[in-house]
Amino acid sequence: MTNSGDLERLADEALAGLGPRDLSRADADALRARCHAALAARRRRGAGAAARWRGLYDRVVEPAAAALLGGAVVITMIMRALAVFTGRGA
Repeated sequence: MTNSGDLERLADEALAGLGPRDLSRADADALRARCHAALAARRRRGAGAAARWRGLYDRVVEPAAAALLGGAVVITMIMRALAVFTGRGA
């Protein structure tokens, strides 16, 4: 197992071979345009009905299912504890 000093040394050695890279104005503009296009495409994909259903599922369905399951577990535990303490068996 390596310690943090070894990892830092390895990272320093790996980074030493990298030189600075300055982008020309045209390259920077092209890169910025590609990034904006990728973000716009992601927003368009997420704006559909599937995203709305996913939001509903995350906010309503999943918490309700977890609450029901948790409630069932608690009720079962209470019933078994009562059965043990009253001597009626589980």
